[in-house]
Amino acid sequence: MPHESLDIYKRLLAYTKPYTSKIVLSLVCSLVVGGSTALSALIVKTVVDEIFMNKDHVMLFYIPFVVMGLVGLKGLASFGQVYSIEYVGQRVIFHLRDELYRHLQTLSMNFFAHNQSGTLVSRITNDVNLLQTAAATIIAEAIRHGFTTIALLAVVFYRHWKLAL
Repeated sequence: MPHESLDIYKRLLAYTKPYTSKIVLSLVCSLVVGGSTALSALIVKTVVDEIFMNKDHVMLFYIPFVVMGLVGLKGLASFGQVYSIEYVGQRVIFHLRDELYRHLQTLSMNFFAHNQSGTLVSRITNDVNLLQTAAATIIAEAIRHGFTTIALLAVVFYRHWKLAL
């Protein structure tokens, strides 16, 4: 990663410091999503062994409730993760725009005479929105899918470590 990109990320990271609790909540929710996905994979063996092989009717009654509970938990955790990271993203964008508008107010009239207003408006709206998309959505999805992948790999190694290798 070029040194300039690293500097940009450090500057953007400074804007997120007031929202550390929301970021931690998002990470916890991502862990819950990954864990519930892994538990769903673990339940498959129980369903096949107990219900289909052993004809256990009691498990046939309980497993759908467990699956619905896991799906509900995963949905709530996914909502919490997306909501909290989007909240942080929107607040960071608000502060970036506010800082940008304050800076524009201090510029000389000569600056505005040499720069087209359409270009300035486009840069203000589109570039900042692009930052928000990159900061919130892409990072959140990468974290969630990373935790899910790790949890599913743990299930694979738990089930049969030789087959996993």
